[in-house]
Amino acid sequence: MSEKSESNMGRPTLFTDKMREILENLAALGKTEQQMADICGVHISSITNWKRQNPDFFASLKAAREIADSEVEKCLLNKALGKITITEKHEGIDANGNIVDKTVVKEIAPDNTAMIFWLKNRQPDKWREKQEVEHKVSSIKIDKQDEAL
Repeated sequence: MSEKSESNMGRPTLFTDKMREILENLAALGKTEQQMADICGVHISSITNWKRQNPDFFASLKAAREIADSEVEKCLLNKALGKITITEKHEGIDANGNIVDKTVVKEIAPDNTAMIFWLKNRQPDKWREKQEVEHKVSSIKIDKQDEAL
């Protein structure tokens, strides 16, 4: 897929099928475009230009990012709901003095911060900290006679 630049001047593009595959994989891992550029040894403007010149590449990067976002969303929801278990392996000594491996499974309690974050972002009208209240004041006409009092 190595494309030549539109003008025959300058050096050839580094945007190859392999580069595209690497960039898509990095996007799916949640890397930023700056991180992707650093890993691939190119300037971020190169990635910007490649996206502009190849709309299908731009769309594939967006789809790859959605994979990472979806995974994070799933983890956040599981943390908010307390659906996380951790398996720990411990070494201990039994009644006979033998060293034994013991596996302990712990359930993690729901996380308040994850719950708040989820609700504030999913239902901002109900959960945002700043509530907007509309208050209307009608004007009152005062007569000259009333002013004297």
